[in-house]
Amino acid sequence: MLVLLCFLSRRLIPKGETIIPAPLLCTWGRHMFDVPQKSQRGNINRKQLLYNYQLTHPESSVLFFPTNTAITINHSRERENARLRWSNTDRKSMYYLQRPIADLRKEHYATMVIDFVATRDIYPGEEIFIDYGEAWDSAWKKHVEDFAPPCQDDNGDKGTPCFKSSKFVAAMNDDKFNKLYHDWSEEHFTACRRSVMPLTDESIIFLASRGQNSKWVVQNDFEYLASFRGIDHDHVGFDLAHMADEWLPCFVLRVDEDDEVFDVVYFTFETSTQVEDANVLRRMRTLTVPDIKYLNKPYRSDMHWVGAFRHETHIPDSIFPDLWKDL
Repeated sequence: MLVLLCFLSRRLIPKGETIIPAPLLCTWGRHMFDVPQKSQRGNINRKQLLYNYQLTHPESSVLFFPTNTAITINHSRERENARLRWSNTDRKSMYYLQRPIADLRKEHYATMVIDFVATRDIYPGEEIFIDYGEAWDSAWKKHVEDFAPPCQDDNGDKGTPCFKSSKFVAAMNDDKFNKLYHDWSEEHFTACRRSVMPLTDESIIFLASRGQNSKWVVQNDFEYLASFRGIDHDHVGFDLAHMADEWLPCFVLRVDEDDEVFDVVYFTFETSTQVEDANVLRRMRTLTVPDIKYLNKPYRSDMHWVGAFRHETHIPDSIFPDLWKDL
């Protein structure tokens, strides 16, 4: 389902009136919105989606994020009916507008407030638009002109999908017993509900960090598997477990469609008290259908597609303090 967000007027807004004041959070440096280096594997977008919602100036290292519904105000040069203006009622904003950027950087809370102001009378039901700036407008037009759906062939025809879209992964949950989905792909993994994970000693499978060439290894007089059904100590599932909440990564070993249960192993972030640097799996042989699902891997959903648009919104030079230009 495609959801489009916009900001609509519910009443008559006279020209010059503040439509909405937006408290802003500061971030320092555009690199803060880069995807973490260890996650930059494959053909993914190097910038986080949040970068699209930053207000900044090309000559400054500070970026501002609106913390209210002003974030949904869209761009249009043709239909622009609002502009940005620093708050003239917020004392902290008025103070920092006169201070060097080094002083602004010392403030750790929502610091500035920017107003969205009507540039003409706006009537009920009208959408509010501002101009995101020449650089954003040019970048968007180029993006639209050069856009090509993923996985086209050389003739421009849509070919076989080369990745599982977020919509595709969501639809996989309508066919959970499909064995084609049980092996993880570059885009998806299997997750199991944490609250039903068995905690008995019998469910534990230890994976040692060394001895990968043999089935069993011995460390400190304890036996540990070097691998289990192709899963070893360095499997990516253990990294995903550290980022999980209610749904832990898991791997399907077999299914029983008659009883509608799955035999799975959970990846955990537990550690062995006997052997240093050993990872822990937990096996459950009767996991029910509601307790398993397919999810996109981190940074592999549609929003991280390499062809997705990324650009910050520029605050007009006419209102941006020279004291904040540090680039």
